[in-house]
Amino acid sequence: MSYTAPSGEPREPGKNLSGQGKPPQGKSEKPNQGAGSKLNNPTTNPTSIHPPRSAGAPQRAAGGKTSGKAGTKPAGKPGSKPAGKPVGKPVGKAAGKGAKGRPLIPVKVNQQRNWGSIAIFTVVGLLIVGIIGYSGWQAVQGSKTWEDKIRSISGIKDFRESHAKELAAGNGNHVPGRVEYFATPSVGGNHNTRWQNCMGDVYTAQIADEHATHSLEHGAVWITYDPAKVSADGAEKLAEKVRGNDYMLMSPYPGQPSAVSLQAWGYQLQVDKPDDKRIDEFITSARVNAGVEPGAACS
Repeated sequence: MSYTAPSGEPREPGKNLSGQGKPPQGKSEKPNQGAGSKLNNPTTNPTSIHPPRSAGAPQRAAGGKTSGKAGTKPAGKPGSKPAGKPVGKPVGKAAGKGAKGRPLIPVKVNQQRNWGSIAIFTVVGLLIVGIIGYSGWQAVQGSKTWEDKIRSISGIKDFRESHAKELAAGNGNHVPGRVEYFATPSVGGNHNTRWQNCMGDVYTAQIADEHATHSLEHGAVWITYDPAKVSADGAEKLAEKVRGNDYMLMSPYPGQPSAVSLQAWGYQLQVDKPDDKRIDEFITSARVNAGVEPGAACS
């Protein structure tokens, strides 16, 4: 027996009139495969049933997603990142720029030198060079005679070359009275029988050339100064070089050619200032050495 549906189509017994009922339990309702069925047309029915999958196709997971293509490795543990393409930009060309496009600051390697060691080696090297240089200078100076040293002083007057005869004639020749000398103050020649004391004596008044010349013969160095050209302080500086030193004497000599003059037998040095460094050079070279009567007394 058949019934007629409201649409006019015949229906089979047992079907729900509304078409919304559930199929009997244990049986699945097959879709109508007819040419006019809307269930088979995916363009008209979005809930159409997909065609059966071939063997080997991945099964749909419980959540509706497939587990991947056939033959691929498992996706791994839950919560891990997929093994596919990396997320984000590639890191292949990252030279020179940071994460935000800013240029990377190059890391400076500490190449500081150990200046302490360098300074120590430099000082030691300079000391060695200085010691060697000073030793060489001493060796050269030691090889020089006192005559070489005194003749090397700038401005020295060597009367042993220019007045050798007068000096030779006056050696040991004692004469009374005044003597005309070829140098002022005297540096040698005829002289008085008495010498001027020259044991570091500083005279405040002028003394006779004839007596001072006799002291030069014994090896003394005679320092003279012009009071009009040398101050009291300057005279004191000169006196400090004389006091307490044997074969040294000092006296004022008004009107002499220079402010300060130094005399030894046959040599003379004239300077303008009492602190001239050549004064010490003259004293060191000529004292005692320039005497023509070695060992003669000076007191």
